[in-house]
Amino acid sequence: MKNENSPEIVRLIEVTKKFIEFAEKLLDTGKITQEQYTAMTQNKIRFLNDMERKSISK
Repeated sequence: MKNENSPEIVRLIEVTKKFIEFAEKLLDTGKITQEQYTAMTQNKIRFLNDMERKSISK
């Protein structure tokens, strides 16, 4: 994988965070269920956690 600080990775992290915010709004307004929210965001949240751990461990 590219360096975690590369512009592409930084942008991917930003887009992923925006997607999760959007999914939260859908959940809050009842447009999706908790199960749908989990299915949509589980891997994305794991990705963000992995990126955070990598930046901390440097």
